[in-house]
Amino acid sequence: MLIDKKSPDLWLFVTVIILLAIGISMVFSSSYIMAYKWYGDSYYFLKRQLIYAIIALAAFFFATYTDYHNYKKIYSACINFFYRIPIDGVCSRNRKSCRWCE
Repeated sequence: MLIDKKSPDLWLFVTVIILLAIGISMVFSSSYIMAYKWYGDSYYFLKRQLIYAIIALAAFFFATYTDYHNYKKIYSACINFFYRIPIDGVCSRNRKSCRWCE
């Protein structure tokens, strides 16, 4: 499943890191005051965003070292799952969760 690639594409990696840094700094600068007001911690949203960034980087490295031919299996499983959501009753009209299904 994993390929024998020595290193990821450098430009792709640099671009992802730059966009990630810009996004994290924007979240921090726009939510500093409100995080302190609502949660008493000025870094509340920054901490959450950093956790998601670490998860995203792990997914990035996993996708970099995975053979892309295996994505067909994952894609078909995801499509199969999302087609079953309205059929299995998860999206019922009584629960107001069906707004996005229409």
